[in-house]
Amino acid sequence: MPTLDSLSRNKSAPYGGLLLLEALCRRWHLWDRIDEAQFPAVDVLELGARPSQSIVAQLVFAMATGGATCAEAAMLCEDPLLLRLVGPKQPADENTLLSWLDTQTDESVQSLRRLNVALVTSALAECCPAEAEAGKNPLQVVMHTKNWMISRETRFIVDGGPSWFRRCWKTLAVGPFLMDGLWNEDASQADNNAQFEQLVMSHRSAWNRYDSYFVSDQFPGCDAWNRVVDAAGFTQWSAELASAVVCNEIPINLDSQGLKWKPANADDSQAQQLCMFYPKCPDPEKGERPVVPGSVALGRRKGEGDGSYWHQFLAVPGGTTSAQEYFTRHYAAIPVAVQILDDLNLNRMVTLGARARTAFFIIASLTYNLLMALRLLLLPHLRSWGAREMIRGIITTPAVMSSSGRRNTLCMGTTKDWPPDWRDFVNRSMPRKIRRLAKQGESPA
Repeated sequence: MPTLDSLSRNKSAPYGGLLLLEALCRRWHLWDRIDEAQFPAVDVLELGARPSQSIVAQLVFAMATGGATCAEAAMLCEDPLLLRLVGPKQPADENTLLSWLDTQTDESVQSLRRLNVALVTSALAECCPAEAEAGKNPLQVVMHTKNWMISRETRFIVDGGPSWFRRCWKTLAVGPFLMDGLWNEDASQADNNAQFEQLVMSHRSAWNRYDSYFVSDQFPGCDAWNRVVDAAGFTQWSAELASAVVCNEIPINLDSQGLKWKPANADDSQAQQLCMFYPKCPDPEKGERPVVPGSVALGRRKGEGDGSYWHQFLAVPGGTTSAQEYFTRHYAAIPVAVQILDDLNLNRMVTLGARARTAFFIIASLTYNLLMALRLLLLPHLRSWGAREMIRGIITTPAVMSSSGRRNTLCMGTTKDWPPDWRDFVNRSMPRKIRRLAKQGESPA
């Protein structure tokens, strides 16, 4: 195959792997689910009759190549072959993208959220079926809260200072996909509980046919939290108590490897320290419950690169699972939200306006879910691959178009990591587009 340097940009593209992503979107009719009536009007004739569909597709394809800003999304216009393969005929410029994000309404944001939920529902049904020969399949549900400190003067992310506010992204991941997320600023405990209830109760149908295991990085120990968890129908759950409240006061025994988990017992002094959450003489009107032996596990843990230990608690419901098993599984549940922020370089985008930020992160979640679904469908053996590995190993694949007479041939610089049946996958997902590519000079819609 000729080198890309010797070819016109009309004949070559560095992100040929986006063809697989477009095939997946066509397979699940993703673009057809975007209701233009739910979005603000866009007065840009070049974007065609469905401008919001075009803009969402442009942002998805840009994020899937590692681009994290509207400026990088606008650079798609420099890849005419790529646009011919997957994208809109005329991409929007940076100002149009920013204006579209800023003009989003509550209705359009909800429409984007429903689009992502529909994608995750389709992906779970095809990639992670609920039923197996041995019974129900397990499914992990993770609630994660990410906080940033934002300067009130500059609106930039800061490490501290005299004037700042806390911006929070609370997310719910179901299996390998990010189902939903909500934002708040300096929220009270009541607001956090309300968001927790909204996320869990509105999506509980996603895991009711699985053996579901719920992991939460926060456990306020209040009646509202307990009521939501009980109603959600989780098979098992574990949650971390606020370490700053109690953990530093409780001694932890260490084994020779420097780590030992010890379940709390109702009769020892450690359980007495938990009386504020689980008093021995509970008041049912306050939502208090008695301490049950083995119901609360405690320990301390040193993360990678940390200089000191983090003291942690896990609230462990009754059953045959040991505290050690709960801890092992709990900390193995890497939150999907963290992977999205790191793999798609989204940390700097938290300073956008409220609705623009919400819409941008929903589209980022959509992109991440598409990449993970592509990996599960075509590369199930690469279990360790996340979005970053998919971008590097699959999306960033050179593509060259060669012409001979009236026939066009698309050459892909695939590697050993590419699935051997990728051609069949593309042909089955969008056969009409492939036939159009074979006609000289005709650009697919």
